[in-house]
Amino acid sequence: MRVYALSGDPPETLRELQAELGLAVTLLSDTEEEAIEAFGMRDPTGLPHANTARAGTFLIDRKGRVARRWLAANYRQRPSADEILRYLIP
Repeated sequence: MRVYALSGDPPETLRELQAELGLAVTLLSDTEEEAIEAFGMRDPTGLPHANTARAGTFLIDRKGRVARRWLAANYRQRPSADEILRYLIP
């Protein structure tokens, strides 16, 4: 299993954040917000290109399809690791 984090921030910012926090996940930059749009993560209260993506957690199956998605209105409302594992291991 691979873990990725998607952000509207530029790659330089993500490299600094990864080094500062010692993150083991791959950080992906989406400054053009193409993936943010494709995954339906745009915050409806924000403006385009204002870096206003909602926090989202996605499980992608081996065929590249979204198997499960959680979208939050607040970045603090993310699924716990236990909730994700319950979905993966019923």
